[in-house]
Amino acid sequence: MSAPGQRSGTPSVLMIAYHFPPLQGSSGIQRTLRFAQHLPRFGWQPLVLTADPRAYERTSADLNADVPASTVVRRAFALDTARHLSIAGRYLGAMARPDRWVSWRFDAVRVGLQMIREHKPRAIWSTYPIATAHLIGAALHRRTGLPWIADFRDPMAQEGYPSDALTHARYVEIEREALSKESDNASRDRLAKLEDDLAQLEEQSASLTARWQAEKDKIAGEAAVKAELDAARIALDQAQRTGDLARAGELQYGTIPQLEARLSEAQGASAGAMLREEVTADDIAGVVSRWTGIPVDRMMEGERDKLLNMEAAIGKRVIGQEQA
Repeated sequence: MSAPGQRSGTPSVLMIAYHFPPLQGSSGIQRTLRFAQHLPRFGWQPLVLTADPRAYERTSADLNADVPASTVVRRAFALDTARHLSIAGRYLGAMARPDRWVSWRFDAVRVGLQMIREHKPRAIWSTYPIATAHLIGAALHRRTGLPWIADFRDPMAQEGYPSDALTHARYVEIEREALSKESDNASRDRLAKLEDDLAQLEEQSASLTARWQAEKDKIAGEAAVKAELDAARIALDQAQRTGDLARAGELQYGTIPQLEARLSEAQGASAGAMLREEVTADDIAGVVSRWTGIPVDRMMEGERDKLLNMEAAIGKRVIGQEQA
């Protein structure tokens, strides 16, 4: 049975796009919207699979009227990790890979399978720059065997972008899967480069993981030495109180100096490490910066200016301050 406004026998294409009305403030809307408007002229019926509007930061009904009445539009549950799943502005990195709307993937695959069973499209089309759309397209392609057209516009993974190594690796994996069945020379060359990039990223990840584990073990060892040193100092105090001079001498001139030397050596080995036990002023400023959106350098500069101008500010508020 055809959907309202759909001609029986007209081939259809399932279009997976995050950017679609009523999303406001993105030029990416125009790409999918214009496809939906013009594809019927070329004998294709668009079936749009997009996100629930709750995932959009801003919405507007301005472009709703531009969506052809014959277009089938289904919206899958989706959340914005930064707005819906963060605590005090922080969230796990895995909850935003390959992007903050990765939660869209789970319900979108379910809804997409329903649309495929109901409308029997000839192909699947997914569009960037929300990489999760390609995850959905790839999953539906694997589940149904339908041809998958991945609209990248530009290469997803580029030198230095994304800056996060794990996100960069995820982008490479997505692009690699899309190119894996292509046979033209450009695609094969790009695929070979992606394979090299992924191998390097995996090597870097393994190296960083090993370094992190080694530093974690060092910190644990340092904490154990500190605990032994504290226990030895307590034992020394008890020995001195009870008059156990032999025990006190052993602790004061043997055990404690040895533990202090071990602790100094462990602390020296931790210099320049990825991990630290203490929280510094820079760490606190970084957290506050992420909460407020104020760059750290501006925040620190503002605090400095406040201190420098404190005397003048007090003089405006306290009568006789200058004489004092």
